[in-house]
Amino acid sequence: MTRLSIVDDLKRTDPFEILDDKVLEDVARQTEVKTYGAGDYVFRQGDVSLDRLFVIRSGLVEITVSNDRGLETVVGLRKPHDFFGETVVLSQQRYPGSARVKEETTCLLIKRRTLESLIYSYTDFSSFFSALLAERMRMLYEGMVEEHSYDSYSCAESPLFRKRVSEIMSYPVITCRQGDSVMDAARTMMERDISAIVVLDRDRKPCGILTENHLVRHLIAER
Repeated sequence: MTRLSIVDDLKRTDPFEILDDKVLEDVARQTEVKTYGAGDYVFRQGDVSLDRLFVIRSGLVEITVSNDRGLETVVGLRKPHDFFGETVVLSQQRYPGSARVKEETTCLLIKRRTLESLIYSYTDFSSFFSALLAERMRMLYEGMVEEHSYDSYSCAESPLFRKRVSEIMSYPVITCRQGDSVMDAARTMMERDISAIVVLDRDRKPCGILTENHLVRHLIAER
């Protein structure tokens, strides 16, 4: 595949279409191309991040989530000039769902560093991803809840929902102070391998919570 054909595909993919040709040519130079067969998984739920945004050039991909019995529910379809993997490529967390190829699919694989550079450099581009991340995570988890609510076992009979909160919560509670720097709080979250930290006021009483989602969204917004 030539660099010009990659540029042409990106021009038809929102929000890459807002970038000028010179920028797109630079992106194309750093982009990999890969073809997946029908039935292949680009990634599975729980896999570590591949550090790539997947832009579909041709084909069809199903986004699925699995419950604790291993039953998959399709929560989205991605077609040519759509992309997927964006909720993880920026946060570098594990995939909350799977990407299963429904028919032979060719993808443009955009590296995380390339994507971050675009987000930091172009306000409209970063605004698009900030809104999209929130919306797609909402749809993903709505799909998980809906599957538990309407399958034949019902939400109440799922092993997960029969557990007490104490059985799955993290302990002890990790905290930070309102006056702590965001860098220190983020470092604590990384070292403890947690996705949220409780914020304490001057009287050491809980006054809020800081999550990885907050960090990602504010990082994108400030760029």
